[in-house]
Amino acid sequence: MNYWLYHPNFRKRRAEVLAQTNNRCKRCGIKNRSFAINSEGEVYIVYLHVCHVFAGEKYLEDAELIPLCPTHHFYFDHPRGDTPEGRADWAFIGEVHREILVRQLVQTSDQQEKSA
Repeated sequence: MNYWLYHPNFRKRRAEVLAQTNNRCKRCGIKNRSFAINSEGEVYIVYLHVCHVFAGEKYLEDAELIPLCPTHHFYFDHPRGDTPEGRADWAFIGEVHREILVRQLVQTSDQQEKSA
């Protein structure tokens, strides 16, 4: 991975995000470094990615990050078309964005209450 493309603290944040989520994919729940079998019957190890929720935030220190397996990271960045799978991709993306917006609203409300 080309870490120079990201904020200097990305590795630290990656470890924090994985720890906060018990090293599991946010969408399917597979655990980091799990064994899996591909369509040809070959065994491989799944290494979780930490995905930037908003593409333009790669360089931000406090970018929104979520843990995803490689398959779901791909579908997060490239949702499938108008199929049941594609609608599930878009529903997941919408849920992630909703969670972030709700968290930000709560934080803003808390800050306003403290300053009042």
